[in-house]
Amino acid sequence: MGAATVATVCHALATVATFFLLRSLVRHDVGAALGALFWLVAAVRSADGRSAASGCLGIAALCLYLLHLNRVSRSHKGGYAAAATASYGAAVLCDAATTLSLPLMAATLGALWPQRRPRPRQTVAAAWLAAGMLYLLIAPSPAPPAAAGRGNPAVAAMILLAATAVTSYAGRLWRAGVRWPGVCVVLFAVAAVPPAATGRGTWSGLYLALLGPALATAVVTSWPMPPNVRRAVRGAALAVIAALAAARWALAPR
Repeated sequence: MGAATVATVCHALATVATFFLLRSLVRHDVGAALGALFWLVAAVRSADGRSAASGCLGIAALCLYLLHLNRVSRSHKGGYAAAATASYGAAVLCDAATTLSLPLMAATLGALWPQRRPRPRQTVAAAWLAAGMLYLLIAPSPAPPAAAGRGNPAVAAMILLAATAVTSYAGRLWRAGVRWPGVCVVLFAVAAVPPAATGRGTWSGLYLALLGPALATAVVTSWPMPPNVRRAVRGAALAVIAALAAARWALAPR
């Protein structure tokens, strides 16, 4: 099986995992489906099978982590925690760019998502973060290809600047009691910034970071509203997704 085939299969599986991740957060099938459809179109599929597998395993790890947080039975919580940790470890072994992003994303969803009352302990995410930092310290950095070069500080600076600007607006909504935009912004930032800043590759970070806009799409299209407004909002979301897909197809290399 070629790398392109592996990447395609992993991208399809990652889309399914994204649907279940969003459904566990918004608890709405249609909203989760639209969010996953947006992610499917917006996320750039990697031609590298290992990077694609890392993205798929990373999203699966987040799904299993949320199942761990939602379970009451201690035996079930332990089983889901072990499965999530194994998926996280496999994602890191496939692509070290996700080493810091995934623990920060897991902690963001577990600690900040408005529906989580009371706030669960983020012990597993903290263990991931500690293990990831240790791994980055002791693991030899692979020599990047000549075209990739070292980490690009300009890319990290632009991402940080954009995240800061959007965070300022999301912070106003947070203080007004509307919490989910802030979670989406933080989710995007903690996924995109660490890989770009450490020079481990920006693709994996942006691949996972698009879960933030996908979550925003899922929330907006599942928000309680009058039926006519709901149909208009979902139609607009489908139009945006279709336009994005058309633009991707038109700009794709032939």
